[in-house]
Amino acid sequence: MNIQTTIEALETLCREHRITLKGEGDELVIEYKLGTITAQLRCSGINPDGVMEQEPDPEAELTEEFSEPEEGDYTTGDYSKFYQYGKLVVQADIDADDWRPAVQAHMDKEQFFPNVWCISDHGNAHLLSMDKESN
Repeated sequence: MNIQTTIEALETLCREHRITLKGEGDELVIEYKLGTITAQLRCSGINPDGVMEQEPDPEAELTEEFSEPEEGDYTTGDYSKFYQYGKLVVQADIDADDWRPAVQAHMDKEQFFPNVWCISDHGNAHLLSMDKESN
């Protein structure tokens, strides 16, 4: 693969996944947008061999918080049935203490890891954590 083909492939990948690469001075700025959230990583100190001389700031700047489900996210109203794009995708064991293993297994199988939301009977969306200790 020649360099031009590689650049074109990278540009296509960035467009498809809403990733922006730009140079600002001696920094490389990588910006990723997912729904209403934007994460930005600034890298500096890259030597001519492409090796970073220092670690990037580990705290990506988040400009907005998740406030409602985005397209592709999982939603549930009962922690038993989980929907994606309006279609039932996961049926968790109603007798199980925890819905997470069933949802995680589906995500692993699909290799797609969306947010998971509970929609209350009042229509309010609550972002759920896949970490059992967080909910």
